[in-house]
Amino acid sequence: MLKILLPLFVFSLFSFGARAQNALSFDGMDDFITTEYEGVLDTADRTFEAWVYVIEGTDDSNMAILDYGRNASGSRNTFSIDPVNMKARYISGGTNFSNLSTPDNSVPHEEWIHVAFVKKDTLGTFYLNGIEVISANMSNINTPADFTPVRVGQRVSGGNIPFLGGLDEIRIWDVARTAEEILMYKDIEVCQGHPNLKLYFRFNQGISQGENQSIDMAIDDSGNNYTGTLNNFALSGGGSNWVIGTPITDNSLNSNISMDGNTLTAEALDVEYQWVNCADFSPIDGETNQSFTPTENGEYAVTVSSGICSLTSECAQVIVVNNENIAANNNIAIYPNPSTGQLNIEFTLVEKTTDIILRDVTGKIVHKYNCKNQQLLNIDLPDTPGVYFVEILTGTKKHVEKIIKL
Repeated sequence: MLKILLPLFVFSLFSFGARAQNALSFDGMDDFITTEYEGVLDTADRTFEAWVYVIEGTDDSNMAILDYGRNASGSRNTFSIDPVNMKARYISGGTNFSNLSTPDNSVPHEEWIHVAFVKKDTLGTFYLNGIEVISANMSNINTPADFTPVRVGQRVSGGNIPFLGGLDEIRIWDVARTAEEILMYKDIEVCQGHPNLKLYFRFNQGISQGENQSIDMAIDDSGNNYTGTLNNFALSGGGSNWVIGTPITDNSLNSNISMDGNTLTAEALDVEYQWVNCADFSPIDGETNQSFTPTENGEYAVTVSSGICSLTSECAQVIVVNNENIAANNNIAIYPNPSTGQLNIEFTLVEKTTDIILRDVTGKIVHKYNCKNQQLLNIDLPDTPGVYFVEILTGTKKHVEKIIKL
């Protein structure tokens, strides 16, 4: 195999504008990633995906995108590129019903291309840029357990086929993804926590072509915590480092919510909304707008969804304020409001026992007071300006008032 040193300018070709995410460049010599994920085993359906950028200049006819398993017939999963004949390959070992390649000259040099291999039952299929290009009987695939876990940029024992170029958006699924799914989501980041996504390297780390020696682990964005260990990468300069990758849509969801009075609003835009009651996380009928105004005290959250992705916010406590009822209660006066610091609560009728709770805008208790046979109570508001709520409990009655701290 021809040894090639990557010049700094090589990965400047990766820049496609502001929407490009980072990727990882491999030097074609000894860069590779190890993981602890055994991969999809036995004869189970599986899907491998990656964006690849093949650098012209190697005489090796095979470069591993990823691999795992054992070096025996039908037992490995060498998902690779043949840069000489410019095609993608899947090799499980052996000769009969084990291997599949795309046509010659189907994978270009110096250009990002999406490559996917799908095994469904005994059929293997290759997709390039989301389009099916070839399928064949792959009935000999049967990956055993307890051998080499998934590695990226190098094959399992029995050979040496390091990758030369850039890799991005590497995904391993334990299902056979459909042609529609591959085409639809090849340009979109997949949300974390998808039940069939077993390993996922977005490679959105480091500073492109920067000094990244401290970033020697690849985050597994599947949510399964199969963190990848980078081996032998320079992590500095234009090659063997974090670089600009393929343009791809950031599909991460924003689950933050804000509260104004009794109204909760989701920050995410252009998504689907479903407000839920945090008591049992049951959906609230009809509450599918960006904002929601509860009519009862409680804790509420929103589930935002986009395509196959969904995410639920943290719960927010809402104290429903009904100023008309408070104003109608002539037994209580709360003043001044707004207040610069001290708040007076005055009772026309002396109550034997009164509990008073001061909460901040999130519903968190700031102070509690217990009054016995008192007509006037003076309480100090927190130093932080903002909205607070005073709850007054007398017997079986409960009154809530919104307070502005200046």
